[in-house]
Amino acid sequence: KLVDSDAEKVVAIKTKLGKKLVCGKDWNMAAANVICRNSLKVDRGAEKASKITYESLDETITWPNECMRVRCMGYELSLAECTIYKPEPIAGNAEVAVAKCYEEPKGKCKKFVCANGKCLLHGKPCNGIDDCGDNSDEMCCK
Repeated sequence: KLVDSDAEKVVAIKTKLGKKLVCGKDWNMAAANVICRNSLKVDRGAEKASKITYESLDETITWPNECMRVRCMGYELSLAECTIYKPEPIAGNAEVAVAKCYEEPKGKCKKFVCANGKCLLHGKPCNGIDDCGDNSDEMCCK
């Protein structure tokens, strides 16, 4: 689930222990693709995976004081299939996960077009990161 915090979409998960944020440590494009593609039904996954500090979150919202590290490969159907670690306390400048789900750009794609039709706006082909969500940006690299 993505929760608004000012202009950012903070990643939160429901657990038996209640709602927890996702820690910034280990957060990557593969996990963001899983969140956007499967939980939020955005077929082309995430546009960007990033992190913000806990202290910069919207102060008008009561945020959980624990986060859980998540490690995904990118092919999972939900975060439940990813490796999820035990809750860790968070405060101050500790980082939490943020995701921006893909939105079709207006006009023609100026960078790289993935095999699934996703336009890479932030990622780069051939950098070892599956920004497309279908790995097409990592194929035929020298």
